[in-house]
Amino acid sequence: MARIAEIEDPQERAEQTRSYLRSLPPWPEPLSWLEEEDTVLPPEAEIEPIVPPAQPAPLQVLYEDDMLRPAMPGDKLDELAHLRAKQGWNALRDYLADLADQRPRIGNVMPRLEKSMGRLADALGETYDNMNPIATGIQGTRFIRLSKGATEALMEEDAADIEEFAATLALFLERFPEWQVYKQDALDHPPNVALIKSVLPELQDLTQELAGRSHIDERLPEALENQIETVREDPEDSLASKGLVASFNNLLGALMDKALPAAKLVKSELGDFSSTLWKKAKDRLAGIIVTTVGGAALDIVILKGQILRSLAQTLPQKFGWLEGFLRWLGL
Repeated sequence: MARIAEIEDPQERAEQTRSYLRSLPPWPEPLSWLEEEDTVLPPEAEIEPIVPPAQPAPLQVLYEDDMLRPAMPGDKLDELAHLRAKQGWNALRDYLADLADQRPRIGNVMPRLEKSMGRLADALGETYDNMNPIATGIQGTRFIRLSKGATEALMEEDAADIEEFAATLALFLERFPEWQVYKQDALDHPPNVALIKSVLPELQDLTQELAGRSHIDERLPEALENQIETVREDPEDSLASKGLVASFNNLLGALMDKALPAAKLVKSELGDFSSTLWKKAKDRLAGIIVTTVGGAALDIVILKGQILRSLAQTLPQKFGWLEGFLRWLGL
């Protein structure tokens, strides 16, 4: 081509150029940019979104028996460590039971500490196998921090029991690698607590929408409500704030995972899908979709679409993945 470019006569240069082009091998057929169907890329809304994997969090969500339930992740200990941790768990539960008579006195003077005891009991669970190490770590760390004022605020006997319980709890938490990794990550990558505090009303609204639905285990909104209250009471607690966002990511991931196939089913039944169409056709589709966890999930997502978009825009690094789902659903 360099030789052709050096030809001074325009006509000869054109002849040589055409000759060179004829010598090239043919383009593959069909020429993709000449085909109308291929020139139009599929709209972004048609690209099926992907649910992010579950995160380590105080709340894990499990689908079982057409219902979304809390899942207990358990621990990652070897057999001997597991046995010792179980013994420690039993000791803590017994200690909490022994403190029951003192809790009203503690609550009168240190109400936040007394409330923390209740949330710690919830995190420990009714059995060792149902304990969530991360939830226990968050609530346990908060209890230990709040207990530091017990000596000045409580009667000597009550203060001594609280301090002994806090020391036992601190040793217990050290046994769980899952909690240690979570805690270190929160220290190395602290969340934006101010932004998380700003979205508490939206998270509260979503939590209330979960309540009273037959396909949503009542323990899910209860667990989220407890986490919201913990962050509201102590917004600078980065462990609790990080846990709250991760728990909602797990919940929303489970909801979207079920809402997507439900939306596809609506489209196959009605030939189209939109939030307006869904609201009008819910009764017609009751026996097909609405009476399943997918229908419940889709209903929640559509009703709270604006809130979900607000979360995605306020905390894009945490909830930005929701935008793809909302576009796909036409919200």
